[in-house]
Amino acid sequence: MKIFMRKVALALTVAFVVSLGLSSASLGAGKTLVFVAGPQGNLLWEQLIPQWEKQTGNKIEFTDFPRKDFDALLKARIVAGRQIDLIMYDPQFHLDYYRRGIPEDITNAFSDPEYPNLSENRFQEGALDFKRMAGKIYFVPINLMMTLYYYNKDMFEKYGIAIPNTYEEKTQVVTKLSDTDVIPEIYPGKGLWFNPIMLYHLLPMLTANNSDAFTKATARGDIKWTSPFYKRGLEILKWQMDSGILTREALGMDYDTSATIFLQGKVGMLMQGTWMYGEQFKPLPPGFNLGVFPIPAISPGFGQPCGCSDVNLSVYSGSKNKKEALSFIDFSASKESAELASQNYISSIKGALPKDPVLTKVVQLYEGIPIAHLVDHLWEPEITEAFKVQVQTLLLDRTTPEKVLEDVQEMHDNLVKEGKDLGETFGRTYSY
Repeated sequence: MKIFMRKVALALTVAFVVSLGLSSASLGAGKTLVFVAGPQGNLLWEQLIPQWEKQTGNKIEFTDFPRKDFDALLKARIVAGRQIDLIMYDPQFHLDYYRRGIPEDITNAFSDPEYPNLSENRFQEGALDFKRMAGKIYFVPINLMMTLYYYNKDMFEKYGIAIPNTYEEKTQVVTKLSDTDVIPEIYPGKGLWFNPIMLYHLLPMLTANNSDAFTKATARGDIKWTSPFYKRGLEILKWQMDSGILTREALGMDYDTSATIFLQGKVGMLMQGTWMYGEQFKPLPPGFNLGVFPIPAISPGFGQPCGCSDVNLSVYSGSKNKKEALSFIDFSASKESAELASQNYISSIKGALPKDPVLTKVVQLYEGIPIAHLVDHLWEPEITEAFKVQVQTLLLDRTTPEKVLEDVQEMHDNLVKEGKDLGETFGRTYSY
């Protein structure tokens, strides 16, 4: 297993200077912090780390692990007792790490004048809630990412396709493209990891835009997986396959291939996240006219994106340099740092608007609409794994929505009996 390690040099030339007035004496100059991260924030750290080092007299030893290896390598480092001070990890691991006590509770920093950039009113609505557990804050989000629809603007114009405002209106895409070889909508069904998203991105609308509370109520046992809300979500998903909005081709497409054939003009639209734009689309092929539109509505709710932040900073609970680690986090949340982040991300800081025209459009589309959780981050891992397979089986006509949910409920019941559930985290109220 290859570990990519890199000591970021103090002499790295950067394009901007951040003036935060940090006192090197108050931060214990001469210390070396260890920062362990996934790769998604590297564009920022290459510039922010040298600036912080210069202003404080401290150093940061930076190590980035590939996404697929991060969890195992971080835990191995912890078991080995090696130094860790700062962590940046994918939110899918949050509940597991929270239960293991890996991230430090940094709530008090948000009322400490020593960290002026850590003020809740500086962050966009809901940004800090992605990482809040039992009212406490464990992460500082640097960016925001969310679900949306990408579409081929030239194709929609050529065939007279209107942007669908509701899920029912997606059928006109099928009708308009019926005499062509263009696939109406694609998703990376082959890899299975996207299957749960196909269900839970419908939940905000189906629950009248209360999917976070609904998910936590399910974890507590107040709502069953067999409830009509989950059932209707699976029924709508299956309806999209039966009506030709989704096709069997989708079930054979992986993440990379789905992006490739979309950019080749073989697909009308796809539901994905802003992460795909940066990872797969940029730079756009010459002449490709990319459009975006918001998640369509389903009664009784309004169209709402699911999302979170995947560039998050936390202090390791076992760090001996917590004050210095918090200083770097505060530095990374400054106005100047947010302006840097806005060049490639949607910043979590109010007023730091993205510089990229596509991301600018996304922000405009969702102005005033809060982002719902990517709710599988609130599910037990076993539940997520079950939906990965069950959604695929449903779309292949090998099971029913009722049977899918009965199986998931049985799994949840077994987790409760074994004491492996997260009900206590959300205030357990099981009656069994």
